[in-house]
Amino acid sequence: MQNSSKFNDSFFVLLEAYCNGNRIPINDLCEMIYDCDYIFEKECGTYLSEKAKAKHQQAFVGNGKTKPDGLWNEHILTRKERVLKMIDMVIHDGAGRSELEKYMYDSWCCVYKLKDEKEEGIEAMSLLPEEHRLEIDLNEYIVKR
Repeated sequence: MQNSSKFNDSFFVLLEAYCNGNRIPINDLCEMIYDCDYIFEKECGTYLSEKAKAKHQQAFVGNGKTKPDGLWNEHILTRKERVLKMIDMVIHDGAGRSELEKYMYDSWCCVYKLKDEKEEGIEAMSLLPEEHRLEIDLNEYIVKR
């Protein structure tokens, strides 16, 4: 049966292998989730920090607007935090692929920033234009949209 997911199977296969005790490095899972995040970026777009917006005269990447050179994609909830949460969901809650895909979307939030902007992770939320800042539930590691 064909998988109807918009994501390829690689991340989910490795996540399952990790949860079953195989020696899969967490960093490999973090790199693989980036491919899934790219799909969200294409679908939802990403805002630029205020400094990046001023420098590039562009507020948003998406809807046909491409990322200007010299920007860093900062995840508000880091890929590692999200991967660790998904491991917990699988091991302790028995989460399946549909729950994991929903969580991936619910936890995805990024900002494009200049490389000299030091804010990382949750602190990078302050880089977003105020009207686009989201509430973060740190108990569940999700973004409240």
